[in-house]
Amino acid sequence: AVEEALKVTAAYGIESKEARVAWDIVEEMDASDNSEALKGSLVEECDPDDLTPACLDYGRFLEELRTIQQVMADQAQDRKKRNLVDVLKNVKLSAAEGTKVTSSPQ
Repeated sequence: AVEEALKVTAAYGIESKEARVAWDIVEEMDASDNSEALKGSLVEECDPDDLTPACLDYGRFLEELRTIQQVMADQAQDRKKRNLVDVLKNVKLSAAEGTKVTSSPQ
């Protein structure tokens, strides 16, 4: 943002509206509290020897998420199989040219 503000200032002049806006953006960014955004994730912060309640909740959440993902993958696979069976049920086979068609006992 600072580099952009410098470019805008050079192009339009220090007193220009564009430069003021660019420097306002720089000021806003400097003033904002980004400490949460810059923190590491719980994966990085959780110490296996000293698990905090937040880390334990995070672990439970991940396990639940993995379970849900597996259930959804299994359901998708089942749907694919059922769709394939439905398609195959509707396939009508015809005899190849030059072959005799006989009915099969069922």
